[in-house]
Amino acid sequence: MGSLLHYVPEVRNARAIQLLAGGFSEDTVSVVTMENGLKLLLKSGPLEGLSRKKEVAAHMMKLKRHGVHCADVLTVDSCPDHNLAYTLTTFIEGTTIRENMHSLSTKEQWNAGKDSGEDLILIHSYDVSVDHPSWKERAVAKHRRYEVDFHRLGLHFTKTQEVFAFIESHLHLMNDRPNQFQHDDFHVGNLIVNDSTYAGVIDFDRFDWGDPWHDFTKLAFFSQECSSAFAVGQLYGYFSGNEPPANFWPFYSLYTAMGIISAMVWTNKMNPENAAAMRQRIDRICIEHDDFRLYKPKWFTHYEQE
Repeated sequence: MGSLLHYVPEVRNARAIQLLAGGFSEDTVSVVTMENGLKLLLKSGPLEGLSRKKEVAAHMMKLKRHGVHCADVLTVDSCPDHNLAYTLTTFIEGTTIRENMHSLSTKEQWNAGKDSGEDLILIHSYDVSVDHPSWKERAVAKHRRYEVDFHRLGLHFTKTQEVFAFIESHLHLMNDRPNQFQHDDFHVGNLIVNDSTYAGVIDFDRFDWGDPWHDFTKLAFFSQECSSAFAVGQLYGYFSGNEPPANFWPFYSLYTAMGIISAMVWTNKMNPENAAAMRQRIDRICIEHDDFRLYKPKWFTHYEQE
């Protein structure tokens, strides 16, 4: 990692560089401590990723001005001689909410969820003119590809037939849905808390365009299993302090069901050692939705009744 200090001119005078645990991206992510003690975040990867890095950075800068709690972009550049593209941003102090949820009180979990939901509605209200095919056209085409892979790989879970049937009977909901900016990976692993308070959102690398409510898919899979209080708070924060409207839940259920199929395929291909854990997660989701006879999951209803 010391070689990065030589390749990236902006951090040559750094006094320390710490590699963060990686996910499934080709990028290397490091916290760089400068001589004055200031911490920065350096993302570096193959040179062919430079164009995407510039897109991500441009949107982050606009979102920051829009009021979203995200890092400030300092520079995006490349080192062609070393086949390297990189982004340097400020560092949001704290830990991911996933790592720190156990240390938060129920009220702090709810408040962190609320604050993250308020950030998410800001992300979705970010107005950018884009010319994309309809959301339904793209979402259905993607689902069909996952469906083919699902059957080709011989995958199965307890309620396979029920989930596929639910999806087919609800695809019409996506007619005329908006194409808005999506974070596309908005969950407790990409949300930061510091001193028991929500501090911001990271990792816009997967941003996309489509129905903004699709961004709640990761709440169903990851955030809620960490804390129902956080998940409920996020929904209330997103909907201006109110319970989600009745028409939200059919979309939430459809995108969750479609996410089950894509998650099974992705896990089998990219992270097979966690396939059993993913099946358990999917079984839990099916139970929460009464095998998708319920639009509103039981965890939300039960939390509201407590």
